[in-house]
Amino acid sequence: MGKWSKYKKVYRKEWKSDPELTKWIAPVKTDKAKANCKYCHLQLRAHYHDLKLHASTARHRARMDTPSLTMASFAQPVCQLSNDWKRRELRIAVQTACSTSINSIDRLGEILSEEVPPFRMHGTKCTALINRLLGPYFKGELLQDMGSSPYSLIINESTDISVKKLLCICVKSFSKKSSRIVSSYLGMIELQEACAQDIANALLEFLKDSRLPIENMVGVGTDGASVMCGKNHSTYTLLREKQPTLQLVLCICHSLDIVARKAMQSLPSNVEFMVRETYNWFAHSPKRQAVYRDLYQTLDGGMPLKLISPCETPWLIMADCVERFLEQYNALKLHFCNASYVEHCYAARMLQEMYNDETNYLYLIFLKPMLLEIKVVNKAFQLESGDVLHIFRDLQTLYRSTMRRIVKPSVFSTNSEKQLCNLDLQSSAIYLGQEDADLGLDVRKKLQESKLPDAAKDCIEKRCTDFVKVLAAEYQMRLPDSLSLLRHLELLKPQNVLSDSKPLVTDLPKECFADPTHILETKWRTVTSCSFNTSSGMESFWIEVLNYRDAAGNHRFQELAMGAIKLLTLPISNAQVERVFSQMTLLKNENRNRMGLKLLSKIVNIKFGLKRNGLNSSSFNPSPELLAKFNSCIYN
Repeated sequence: MGKWSKYKKVYRKEWKSDPELTKWIAPVKTDKAKANCKYCHLQLRAHYHDLKLHASTARHRARMDTPSLTMASFAQPVCQLSNDWKRRELRIAVQTACSTSINSIDRLGEILSEEVPPFRMHGTKCTALINRLLGPYFKGELLQDMGSSPYSLIINESTDISVKKLLCICVKSFSKKSSRIVSSYLGMIELQEACAQDIANALLEFLKDSRLPIENMVGVGTDGASVMCGKNHSTYTLLREKQPTLQLVLCICHSLDIVARKAMQSLPSNVEFMVRETYNWFAHSPKRQAVYRDLYQTLDGGMPLKLISPCETPWLIMADCVERFLEQYNALKLHFCNASYVEHCYAARMLQEMYNDETNYLYLIFLKPMLLEIKVVNKAFQLESGDVLHIFRDLQTLYRSTMRRIVKPSVFSTNSEKQLCNLDLQSSAIYLGQEDADLGLDVRKKLQESKLPDAAKDCIEKRCTDFVKVLAAEYQMRLPDSLSLLRHLELLKPQNVLSDSKPLVTDLPKECFADPTHILETKWRTVTSCSFNTSSGMESFWIEVLNYRDAAGNHRFQELAMGAIKLLTLPISNAQVERVFSQMTLLKNENRNRMGLKLLSKIVNIKFGLKRNGLNSSSFNPSPELLAKFNSCIYN
């Protein structure tokens, strides 16, 4: 406190003329006993001595030396980027989103700014371009392309690496731009609780924000979880209250995977255990892998393919595991014979005994063609494009092929396709004898050559026959809705539509053909008289019918064609959602676990938007509409 502190001091205007004070001093309007420092943003006592002391401090002098932003500096014109530079920066942002971490643009931007001086981009700008321009652009393009066309949703929930419950939403709809039916990523929602009510509310809110009328939603595709498709209280039942004609389609890929797993339970558990433990034996030991590699090269002369983990994530992964193990069975058998003596390990001795047991080898020989047959059909349902009718026929063929292995031929001659789907598989009268069941030529041949006791051979035959019976029963229980969809698709086959003996209009599914019967009947009768191309597949046929115009320029068969397109937009599997989850795992990994949902969703929008348009990060060229939105508002 100064010498004269007992006397009241006030701010004096004469201090503005002091060279040490004039640049920074200012009065405090609410308190005359104080003075304000413009640079330090401090209020000081209006004592001349105190003001002098403040002016001499290092903090104040440092701030005085730093130039400050004034209103005049903001009023100066900002250098505007040309469209060429905007295009370059947008393409680099797309490449960064698709291929690398956003943090890498900090160093890359500095390199490019030195090599190409006008270029300026760091992580903040790149993130703004992804969040504000590129992500919304590709999503908006998809929604605009859908328009008012019918669509179906494919939904599934998962947990990311940061333990957040996410609901992924994909859409399948008719694309006016490319004149085909496309499936693509639409969005992702974070869930607080993965219950039916929360999922339904989140979906309805998402559809409202995306301006997608729920009345245009034809179907919803899910896995078999009860929270998604339960009969009494599920996401599907809650959505159907809003859209009464909504159809539920269970994922065929999930169903086929469950069918195979259920059938595997009828075989001895040590078969699957041997496959799993063999993989675990090599998984984390470079030394064991090197020893086995040397042994395999000595026996075969080549490099062994890596063994596959029988984890539960990929569909029907056990088919690949069994195939790979049988290719290397002799080398694996010899390896564990040596390992049991070298390592003195219980696991090695146990695996040696399993490989020496011929019954395990016979079971693997039996499993290989059975699982591969299911896998081929499963792969067909994972395709993004293809003839849907042929794919469902493959499913029906798989069911019939499995039944022919164990069911008497007379059953097929006396029952129709529909009756075969509802056949009583509990009746023993329809089955062939155990010795007549078709278990595969390889298995029969190996059994004849085997020196196993007859009782052991009978046990193997019985277990394998039970496997096929369980397989058929699971098909019948899990796939009737899919086979019903096949019958609807058969009605709309181009050859049936254009034939004189085509089905009646009343046979068409009412959920898709909701127009009055007399209107549909007229169009259903007239379409036969027109010439359409029937060799390009069902989807192309009905799109051609949709685009057909009469002499007056009217879309004559629009209602009929839209009904068929509704049926074709129904999802046949959840493969598209699983692709999104795979991308999400690659993007949000251990090193990038703090990535927010907004940025994650926008990056996925970019990647699937490029794929939808047949582009990649190098061939992407921003549109004039996108360039026009590239301004300072991206930081708001």
